[in-house]
Amino acid sequence: MRQIKKLGQIFLADKKFIEKEVKLAKLSKSDVVLEIGAGKGNLTEELVKKAEQVIAVEKDKRFAEFLERKFEKLGMENVRIINADFLKLDLKSLPRFNKVVSNIPYYISSPITLKLIKHEFELGVIGYQKEFAQRLIAKPG
Repeated sequence: MRQIKKLGQIFLADKKFIEKEVKLAKLSKSDVVLEIGAGKGNLTEELVKKAEQVIAVEKDKRFAEFLERKFEKLGMENVRIINADFLKLDLKSLPRFNKVVSNIPYYISSPITLKLIKHEFELGVIGYQKEFAQRLIAKPG
């Protein structure tokens, strides 16, 4: 399956980066993790190994169906794939999650971040594009 540029799809394949994100999340078997934009499931697969449950939200129906098949084949039952636009999703409709681990599309980084900060959770490990992160931490002016 090919990426769709207008959806901001860029798939994380760097195993070392994925391992670093998972390590920073300090996951335990009692954690319920939200992942936004699961794509091909490279990060999801590592999260599932460490957490009690992973809620993977994927807007692209093709990838949501791919993820369902992938995790069924792997016998990983502690992942829930939700085919939805995260920005239109009512977070209260999701199972309660205490951590967010995700690599989000640059073009919707602001609305995702604003939506997340209105919701209570313990820890977020979110991969942002460098330019957005620099804007996020910049001083006014």
